[in-house]
Amino acid sequence: MTATRVDYQRWISLRRRVPANEYPVHPLPDRLPRRGYVVWFYFRNEFFGSQFDKQAKAYVCDHVRNPWEAAFLETKTEALDIARRMVCPCLVLYCAGPCAAVTAVA
Repeated sequence: MTATRVDYQRWISLRRRVPANEYPVHPLPDRLPRRGYVVWFYFRNEFFGSQFDKQAKAYVCDHVRNPWEAAFLETKTEALDIARRMVCPCLVLYCAGPCAAVTAVA
C-alpha cells in the first residue's frame, strides 16, 4: 500500500465522519482545465504547481489554488513520486481531457 493510497483512505473516511464546519475536507474538483495527472491537497483545496517568484526571477514549486497553475503530469508514476514527497495529505487526480470529469487514482 503506497503513501498516497493511505491518504485516499483517510480522505474517504474524513468525508464520511467529519462535520463540514469542524475541519474542511474538500470534495474532489468537478473539472480540471487540462489533461493529465495532478497532485491535489484535500485539506487546503490546493494543487501542486509552480509560481513565478519575482525576487528570485524563477519559477518555484508551490501550492497553488488556481488549477490553471497546477503541474499536470503525463504519467501516474511521476505524480505518485511527487505525492510521496509531500508532507501535507494529498491525492493524485486524473483528468482525461480539457474540462473533463476528475477521478482520484491514488
